[in-house]
Amino acid sequence: CQGTPSQFNDLTPNPTDSNLSSWSWNFGDAANGTSGQRNPLYTYSEAGPYNVSLDVTTNFGCSASVQKTVTITTAPPVNFSNTPACINQPTQFTDASGVGVKSWLWKIDNSTYTISNPVHTFTSSGSHNVMLTITGANDCIGTMIKTVLVPIAVTPNFSVENTCSGKPSTFLDITSGVD
Repeated sequence: CQGTPSQFNDLTPNPTDSNLSSWSWNFGDAANGTSGQRNPLYTYSEAGPYNVSLDVTTNFGCSASVQKTVTITTAPPVNFSNTPACINQPTQFTDASGVGVKSWLWKIDNSTYTISNPVHTFTSSGSHNVMLTITGANDCIGTMIKTVLVPIAVTPNFSVENTCSGKPSTFLDITSGVD
């Protein structure tokens, strides 16, 4: 999958009279990715077909090569929206990634949710990172992080002057927490 490490495994059997001693992988992408490990992980940044080659060498210097086409599939598009966030009030999060999502993992503050459209209540003001990780129908994973701003709680209040019957009263808004 695009953007996710792919596991490559050397399936070359050991010769009966020697041992495999070195591996040279070429992953066939524009980044000229290579590895000398026997079973490396490699991450492709773009989806598409790639010609991957493996050269193995024995401890006696004998070598063999194989090349195969590996198709990297597209990571699913990830997107979500939310209702306005306020302290101690439920905030609705809505997955907007589209069709073909098999599973969801939301991380909001110290909470996790595995449903498509969770509701979360923030208990403090400030910036909160919200991460949505989805698994698509092709088993590829996509992730998006957004920052949700939770404003300082507003405490409504007012004062009144001239409270005499039959006289005009003056009301003054003294709400705190409003910029």
